[in-house]
Amino acid sequence: MSKEIAAAQRIDKEREERLQLELRKKEKEEFNNAKKQMLIQLERDKCERLGIPFDESKAIETIKKREQRPPLEEIKHGIKTVKTLYTEER
Repeated sequence: MSKEIAAAQRIDKEREERLQLELRKKEKEEFNNAKKQMLIQLERDKCERLGIPFDESKAIETIKKREQRPPLEEIKHGIKTVKTLYTEER
C-alpha cells in the first residue's frame, strides 16, 4: 500500500515538474515574441525618422545581425558611436 502511494506521489511530482517546464518554455517564447515585435517597432520608428521606406524582412535581418554580436563588441561599438557623435570633450 505504501509503495503504491509513493509511486503515485512520484508520478504526480514528475507530472508537475513537466508542467512547470512547459509553462517556463511558453513564457520564454511569449517574451521572445514580444521582444521581437518591440525590436521591429523600433526599426519601423527609426525608418520613419530617417524618411526611408520600412521593409520588415530587412528589419528582421538587422535585428539578427545585432543579436550575433558578442557583448564586448557591442560595448566597443557603443563607445565608438559616442565618440563620433560627441567629438568635443565636455
